[in-house]
Amino acid sequence: FLRGAKASERVMGVLRGLHEIKKPNSMLLSRRTEDTPTGVSVAMVEEACRRDGASFAAFGSSTKKRPDNLFLARLFNGRILDTYDLALHPLDPLPDSAQPKGQKRTATVGSTCSFVFLGADWQRDTRLSELKNLLIDVLGVRHTGQVAVGALERVIVCSALNDTRVHFEQFLLDTDKAEQGEAVLIPSEPRFAFDIRACRLAETEDMRRALRLQDKSGEGREDRQREKEKKRDKMVKKREKLMTKVRAEVEKEGGTITQRELEKKATKMGVSTKPIQTIDMKKILNRKKR
Repeated sequence: FLRGAKASERVMGVLRGLHEIKKPNSMLLSRRTEDTPTGVSVAMVEEACRRDGASFAAFGSSTKKRPDNLFLARLFNGRILDTYDLALHPLDPLPDSAQPKGQKRTATVGSTCSFVFLGADWQRDTRLSELKNLLIDVLGVRHTGQVAVGALERVIVCSALNDTRVHFEQFLLDTDKAEQGEAVLIPSEPRFAFDIRACRLAETEDMRRALRLQDKSGEGREDRQREKEKKRDKMVKKREKLMTKVRAEVEKEGGTITQRELEKKATKMGVSTKPIQTIDMKKILNRKKR
């Protein structure tokens, strides 16, 4: 997270808030970074990300031509993949009653976060749909069929009110009442609205390569492992059911059958009786090195 030569308190508040959500996998740099009169320097952002080993950058600045501007950039292979220029706007301040006395005002560092996107424009508008993908990717939120309420501490609601204006609001979940079956959401910072000033969407082929590499690097590894386990359990149940059926038919005719013969019959009927083996890639790589 970078700040320009001039950055308003509103911009800095948004940078601090996003940094808190992303912790511990983020850095908020205090030094000021010079930006060009026409906007943010792409070369500067790429250089800063390469220096700090980052794949995402948020640059906040305030100039005469672009007041309260938030520049978001996602990188792939050290190059800019897509960018967004957002014009920040304030929301109504939180009332004192929004934070009950004695209630914690911040979530645990690295706690689970859930997104809620309100409005049909998130699907209809290409710019918003790509921005949705960027927010989920950057803040480390993965699609899942189930949510462990006990581990959930943040809920971020993004509302697309019209073609350009979007509200970004964070709510903290009262975990004590969540364990009792009640979901109590407490408004919290960061809260802001924004318009999309400009954007540069990723090229189709670059996005495909990025998603393919991300999947190979482990982002979809857990999903693939679950699918393997489901297939394995299904095969085991089918095998046991078939072998039980064959054994019963043989015994009904007054005969006997060995385990080896039973496995051969099951194999001929299209059900493998061999256990599913996992491949240890580390051992294979070590053999190649030798």
